[in-house]
This record gives sequence, C-alpha cells and structure tokens, in this order.
Amino acid sequence: MSSVLIKLIIVVLNFPRVIAVFIVYARAIFMAMSTHPRFVALAAKVAVLNTDIGALEVAQTGFKTKPQTVSIEDRNNALEKVKADLRSLKNDVQALADADPVNAKSIITSAGMSWKTSSNHGKRQNKATD
Repeated sequence: MSSVLIKLIIVVLNFPRVIAVFIVYARAIFMAMSTHPRFVALAAKVAVLNTDIGALEVAQTGFKTKPQTVSIEDRNNALEKVKADLRSLKNDVQALADADPVNAKSIITSAGMSWKTSSNHGKRQNKATD
C-alpha cells in the first residue's frame, strides 16, 4: 500500500509595514492582475483595488503634510480597506490555483503574490516503554 503525498500551494500576502512601501506593493499586484488575461473575471475587484489604492495615496499624502489635512484614523481606515481588497483577491487567486494544481505556482506569481507549500506532518510515533 503506497500513499502519495500531495503538497498544497498556498497564496501568501507579505504586507510591508511601511505605508509607502505597502502602496508600491499593492500597486504592483494591481498592475500584475490588470494586465494578465488569466484574471479577466476579477476585473471589477481589481478596479475597486485601484480606486482604494488611490484613496490611500491621497490619505497618506494628507497625513504627511504640515499641518495634517487627514487624521490617522482616516489614513488607517483607507489602509485597512486596501488590505481587505487584497485579501479578497488572494482568496480568488487561491481558488484559481486550487482548480489547476499543476500550474498553481505560475498562477500565483502572475498575480504578483507569493506562495508557500503546506507541510503535512504525520502522526507522532510514541515509543515510550515501561
């Protein structure tokens, strides 16, 4: 009896902590997904992402000006909206990758996202004796 171990490919979003770098990261995912024909069905979500990235850029610029024209709460709300959009797109890309496991890595990287393999740990063997 032989068992085949299949490793799942999982989509990973590596959010940068610096807001300016996060904006560049989100913009790169937008560009990758808007130009690739594989993600035509997600065009509406990608367009919403672009709009929310623009709002985040405006909020970040207003937050950095002296005197501030945007509060930190407004900037953080815009940031969380972009993160929610990216998480939603991540779930859609994961569904596409699960539907085609042979090309899962290329699907994920063409979306501008990262991937990792799941590790399946077997049951621990207890060899304790009395």
